[in-house]
Amino acid sequence: MAVDFARLRTVDTELKQVLIDFFDDEDGYFWHHRILLVKGEPGIWIAATPTLGIQRLDLNDHRVLPLTRVAAFPAEVEGQLFNFDAATSSAALTELKAKAQALASVLGFARPVVDGSTAGLWVISDTGSEAFGEEVPVAALASPDVCVIRGTCGMVCIDQTWMPMEDIGTMDVDSWKRSKWSGGGKDPRIACHVTVGGRAFISERDAMQHWNPKPVKGDDNPMQGPLVAPEFFSQLRTSGMSLTQYDQNWKHRSGVAEFGAVARWHTGIIDTLRFLVSIDQLDPTAVVAAEQLVRDLLRIETAVSRNAKQPDWEGLDIMTSSAVNPTGGVDVPVFSAWLSGTQRDAAKVLQQGRLLREERGHEEKRRHGGNNKGKGNKDKEKNEAGGEG
Repeated sequence: MAVDFARLRTVDTELKQVLIDFFDDEDGYFWHHRILLVKGEPGIWIAATPTLGIQRLDLNDHRVLPLTRVAAFPAEVEGQLFNFDAATSSAALTELKAKAQALASVLGFARPVVDGSTAGLWVISDTGSEAFGEEVPVAALASPDVCVIRGTCGMVCIDQTWMPMEDIGTMDVDSWKRSKWSGGGKDPRIACHVTVGGRAFISERDAMQHWNPKPVKGDDNPMQGPLVAPEFFSQLRTSGMSLTQYDQNWKHRSGVAEFGAVARWHTGIIDTLRFLVSIDQLDPTAVVAAEQLVRDLLRIETAVSRNAKQPDWEGLDIMTSSAVNPTGGVDVPVFSAWLSGTQRDAAKVLQQGRLLREERGHEEKRRHGGNNKGKGNKDKEKNEAGGEG
């Protein structure tokens, strides 16, 4: 049965497709359809054939007609075409890509190109695995029994363990790994910004724009009282000052000795917070260590505000106390709450017992007092009667 050439279409895929001439084809199919999978040197590819095989293809040895996705073939090739079935599945193409990458590795291709862009470096993408960022063996990519690929994502079985993997494209492995450190669904306390030179850094002003203050979970926060770090950095942002400017301004206006121990202590805390924000790139509004630093900073400022020449620290230990209470003892809030409740219940029992005894005493006095009063009246009447006689 004759094939309706007008209805023939190319494959529905983003992969590049071409027709190459086979002028000496014995069956008269002088134009062969190819899907380009992995690129090597200019003009050199690993390509898929209509029989779902793969081959090394040198386009420099052929006349080439480029094709587009789901498009009609050129009219001049009618009756001379050996082409793919337009319904070739994406699963079949995915398997062909994996085989092409394996062949490219064997042939010594440089970083392969898939889907028209440099790619082919598959790495383990499970951030919780010790193998995170390691390259997936080419042999595994070529085996459908241990590898499933869908687009730029997939699953691979290594050492009898299935793990997620990702095609990282042109991205450097270190840059790709850093991109996994922050973002939706990741640890909100950590960011990842680097300079043009590749060094980790972000200015304080830019860092503050990324923070989304969230109180540290109750079970994780040993601090007493409300968190102060979110409020402190919010006010700092409003003031328009950097941490260093804030430190200099405080030392100038507080009256503290500029090169004294207290001033140096204050500057040391400021520098630690600055490194935490700009270099380590942590969100201090959600980090307990930063909360402790800010409280210590405010404790210094409060003591100096009382007396700049001789700071007064009386009663300020509570600002930074957590595991140790203001009297120096270990703070055990759960046990203390239980003990307090037990003592309160015992006190109520004792109180009720005392009230019961007092009530019985009042009742006893009332009864005895009434009997004595009656006896006294009778004696008085008897005495009066004897006197008259």
